Amino acid sequence: MPTIAIDAMGGLNAPQAPVEAAAHVSRTTKINVVLIGDGPAIDHALDGCSYNPERLRVEESASGHPADSILMAVQMVNSGRANALVTAGDPPTVLRACFENLKLLPG
Repeated sequence: MPTIAIDAMGGLNAPQAPVEAAAHVSRTTKINVVLIGDGPAIDHALDGCSYNPERLRVEESASGHPADSILMAVQMVNSGRANALVTAGDPPTVLRACFENLKLLPG
């Protein structure tokens, strides 16, 4: 099954909006979802959501800072632990993390 790494700390409505979206995906698809960020904040947001625990897990970033969760998501894609990443984080931070950690596709 494909896995999506989701930066739960990016965006104005974080972590609630990314958590709700991840919970929906876990219930309605066969996609595995990893929420990355401030573990206690993510767990608190999950308390009000219905989700499939077999498809959704939480990985805590080192500091809970949004830049750390973006970097962790990019590193998961780079290592093959995730097939894609989703973030509503700061675009320059996302681009920098991608340029520094991902290889360009040939062509």
